[in-house]
Order: sequence, then C-alpha cells, then structure tokens
Amino acid sequence: MIFICAEDINAVYIHIKPVDFRKGIYGLGAHIAQEFTAKDGRPNLFVFINRNRDKIRILYWDQSGYALWHKALQSERFKWPRRDTQEIVITTQQLEYLLSGLNIDDLKPHKKLGASSFF
Repeated sequence: MIFICAEDINAVYIHIKPVDFRKGIYGLGAHIAQEFTAKDGRPNLFVFINRNRDKIRILYWDQSGYALWHKALQSERFKWPRRDTQEIVITTQQLEYLLSGLNIDDLKPHKKLGASSFF
C-alpha cells in the first residue's frame, strides 16, 4: 500500500457540490478538468463528498494508475465548505482538519507577530 506524504502533494482540490458515489474511479475522474499530476511530478488530490456528507473520496494519480481513498463516517457528517464556486484549493493541513471533523471555514489561526523582546 502506498501512502502520500503531505510534502509530496502539489495541491488539494475540493469539489464543492456533492457527487453520486455510485460513480467509480473513472466517473469521479470525469468531474476533474485539471491534470492529475503537476509538472513537477507531485500529485494533486481531488476530494469529493456525497449528498449526505457522511462519505469522502479522494482521487489521485500514484505514478502507475488512479488511486481512490474512501472514508465513511458512522454517525456524524463532514463540515463541508460552502462556496459559490465548483471547486476550491485548500492546504494539506486544512484537509487534515476536514477529515477530523473541523469546519475549515471557521478556523482562525493565531495572529502572526513580529519578533520582539521577552521583557
């Protein structure tokens, strides 16, 4: 089994509208307009949600073919981003938050501060 490290990922694309998960790997691929692999060889991840928001699928190219990752929640729903666009680009950290059940729209990091003395 091959796992992708966060440092190896070029971009993470979130398909905002729910997708019919009866579609297989190629049906999901039909929703994607971009190339699966960036020019530098690092893979792009394409993230999809079902209508009930209790399942996520991640589609990517892993050097020899398409790979599909699937997560199904037993009793909760994913906090899916709300946008007017068809897809958005997020960071790998935001993807981790999303998979952990956090709403990536409401996360507010600490304010960035310049260096100053301790006293």
